[in-house]
Amino acid sequence: DHPENNAWERELLRSLGVVIVSVESTRSAVASLRAESFDVMISDIRRDSEAFDGIDGAMQIRDATPTLPIVFYIQDVTSRQIPEPASGLTNEPNELLHLLLDRLERTRI
Repeated sequence: DHPENNAWERELLRSLGVVIVSVESTRSAVASLRAESFDVMISDIRRDSEAFDGIDGAMQIRDATPTLPIVFYIQDVTSRQIPEPASGLTNEPNELLHLLLDRLERTRI
């Protein structure tokens, strides 16, 4: 919902050759997923004042693209329990990179 908060991470991924599509809403994400094919999705859980809007959005996206890996990249991890439908959860940039590489390896093998 606020791509500018992840400028460093996006720049790092772009330097590795990753093509990034940034969206600011679930509606935009679903539209992008219908128009293009993606290897993995990164999402936040909190959206503005809604504490779990990212999870609700991820459920909608999972319904549209059941095999798309979803990684939650959030500000503060208070629990290591990964919410459905995500395949990863972190607040650390280095762990985000590892989760993305792991998900890509699993989908491309």
